[in-house]
Amino acid sequence: MVAAFYRSALSAAGPAAVDRFDITATQLGGLVVGQLLVYAAMQIPVGMLVDRFGPRCLLVAGATVMTCAQLGFAVTGEYIGALVARMLVGTGDAMILISVLRLVTAWFPPRRSMVMVTTTAAVGGLGALAAAAPLSRSLLAFGWTATLLVSASFGVVVGVLALVVVRDTPRRSGKCAPDSLPTIIRDVQVTWRNPGTKLGFWSHFALLFPFNVFCLLWGYPYLIQSEHVARETAAVMVGLPTAVVVAGGPLIGAYVARHSRLRPTIVMAVLAGAALTWTAALLWPGDAPLALLGVLAVAVGICAPASMIGFDVVRTSVSGSQLGRATGIVNFGGFGASVLVVLAIGIVIDAGSASPPAETYRWAMCLQYPVWLLGGIQVWRYRHCPRQPPVDRPAGTTM
Repeated sequence: MVAAFYRSALSAAGPAAVDRFDITATQLGGLVVGQLLVYAAMQIPVGMLVDRFGPRCLLVAGATVMTCAQLGFAVTGEYIGALVARMLVGTGDAMILISVLRLVTAWFPPRRSMVMVTTTAAVGGLGALAAAAPLSRSLLAFGWTATLLVSASFGVVVGVLALVVVRDTPRRSGKCAPDSLPTIIRDVQVTWRNPGTKLGFWSHFALLFPFNVFCLLWGYPYLIQSEHVARETAAVMVGLPTAVVVAGGPLIGAYVARHSRLRPTIVMAVLAGAALTWTAALLWPGDAPLALLGVLAVAVGICAPASMIGFDVVRTSVSGSQLGRATGIVNFGGFGASVLVVLAIGIVIDAGSASPPAETYRWAMCLQYPVWLLGGIQVWRYRHCPRQPPVDRPAGTTM
């Protein structure tokens, strides 16, 4: 929840950041892209660190880095300092989800894993909601520095709790000696060659980016400038996908847990639903009706918990010694796609600045379709992955 709060803080602090750092909208977008780039780039290294040192260690480290980053974001008055702070938020954030998912695998029986994963996403959604209206009101009432300094204390609390309360597994386990670089590269290659890793990667790739594109940056300006929605209504609609995650995430997880053989089909169905609702909104003559835009927001919200299917796939098809790496690869898929689409949409909007905003935004949002197509093809290709993880081989044996 705290990681999601820090990650989403710019959704409410964006206008205040423009004034504080005297920056353009493009530079504001750079803060989001820089954060997501670092988050995505850290996924595989963090997965390997979780395999090596355990989730408790990474939770404490992630909370520490995020706290320092939030402190820096609170006191800096320069754009470069803000950019570095947001990139450090991405670094600490990257350590959290993979560690939590590893704890779920270690502490909960397989039949409850998907429910716990989507419940984790729902709790994260509470953090994102807290980063919307409550944070905005606090910025207006108490100012930039005071608000962000207080929010930095949240990271201190969770870091101490992780250090005191969390154990990696129900049983004590020793730590392995560090591997050489060639061994690390070989292990990543072996993990990627597993069809379950590929199915999990492409599932997350295809479903997470619509949520991030809509909620983290482009949904609000799209609704205002393309669909001419009132600002108050647009703010509610941008928050609606997160509300869907909070309310519907555990229900989706329970359904997937009962119908685990249908996971690729569920991914394809959610993908098709998001693509169809976007198509209806983009092709609607004139401004789309609010009811349709509300359905669009709900469809985007469903994508986020459904993308967690990727983590459940690797849980049931990748061995325990590879699970951290595989989880990092899967998470890289979703956030890597998010970075690409967010950047591409921004480029198209800048290039079409001379055209009417509605036309420019509609063409820009069409950039989601090639990513959906690629992801859908790959999910269908790897839909028959093995359901049981291979047995870990003793050290020194050939693969």
